[in-house]
Amino acid sequence: MSFYLYRFMGIDGKIIYIGRTNDIERRILKEHFTDNTHLPSQCYLETEKVEYVEIVNESEEVAYEAILINEIRPKYNTQFKDKGYFDVQLPEFKWREFQWEYEGQLEWLKKKKGNIINANDVMLNCLMNPREYDIRTGIVNVDSGMLIPHQSFTLIAGVSGSGKTAYVLNIVNYNIKKGKHVLFINLKDSVEDLSMRILSIDSKVPINELLLGQMSDKDWDSCLESIEAKKDTSLFFYNTSGNHWDLDKILLTIKESNADLVIVEDLHMIEVEGKEVERSQYVWDKMDYILKRIKILAGQSVSDLLPIANTTGRL
Repeated sequence: MSFYLYRFMGIDGKIIYIGRTNDIERRILKEHFTDNTHLPSQCYLETEKVEYVEIVNESEEVAYEAILINEIRPKYNTQFKDKGYFDVQLPEFKWREFQWEYEGQLEWLKKKKGNIINANDVMLNCLMNPREYDIRTGIVNVDSGMLIPHQSFTLIAGVSGSGKTAYVLNIVNYNIKKGKHVLFINLKDSVEDLSMRILSIDSKVPINELLLGQMSDKDWDSCLESIEAKKDTSLFFYNTSGNHWDLDKILLTIKESNADLVIVEDLHMIEVEGKEVERSQYVWDKMDYILKRIKILAGQSVSDLLPIANTTGRL
C-alpha cells in the first residue's frame, strides 16, 4: 500500500489545504472534486494546482500531516491548528504536480463546483472528453444503444428467477476486468455463491462442476488463470452478516465506497427504520421511498447505480 501527502496551491502559490491518502488519484478525482467532500466549494475554486509526495509508511504520513498543518496553518484545514510546537526535523519533500486525466480537467471540475454552470461548458467538456461515459455492460447490443454516464441510475426489474443476477454478474465481471472499482450489494446470496458464479462466467467452467469440484485439469487451469488475472481488480461485496439491511447503512456504505459502479440487488429486502413509510400498508410506498433515496444519492455521487428489484414490470 502507498501513502501520500498532498496539498492544494492557490493562485499566489500559497498552500491552502494539506491532506493525506493511500490512493492519490481516487482521493482527488473521486472524493475532493465531487459532492463527496467535506471541504467548502470555495477551497476548490481557489485551487490552481495540486501537488503530492509519497511517504514510506502510514505512521510518518500521519505525523508529517499534523506537523505541516501546524507549521503552515493552511486556510482550509481545521485540525491540528493548535499552538503547540513540534521539535521534529522534517525531510526535504520532493513534491510532484498531480497529473489530470486531460487538459483543462481542473478548470472543468472547478466550474462544476459553482452553483450555476454554463451549458456551453458542459457540452464542450462532454464532446472533448467522452471518457466521462466509460461504464459499459460488455454486451454489444446493449452498449450500442445505451450509455451509462457517471451519476446515472438504472433500474432492472423482473420476476424472481428471470436471470437478473446472472445478467448483472456478467456486467460486474466485465467492468472489474476493465479496472473499475465495483461494489456489489446483494441481500440474498452469500459472497461465496456470488464469487463462484463470477469465476464460472470468467473461466467458462460450468457452475455445477465448480461447486462439486468435478473439474478436468484444463478446467483447473482456466480457474487459476482467471483468479490470477483478477488479483489486482477491485470487487467488493457488502457483507450482510448480522442482517445489515438498513437503508441508511446501505446508502452510507455506497457513499463511502467511492466505487465506479454500484449494484444493489433485491431492493425489496432493504429495511426502512424510523421512517413514516415504514408504517405504510403498501409495499410500493416503501419501494418508492427506497428508489427515490437511491436516485438522490446517484445524483450526488460519481458512481453509477444499477438497483436490481425482484418484482414485476410495474416499477
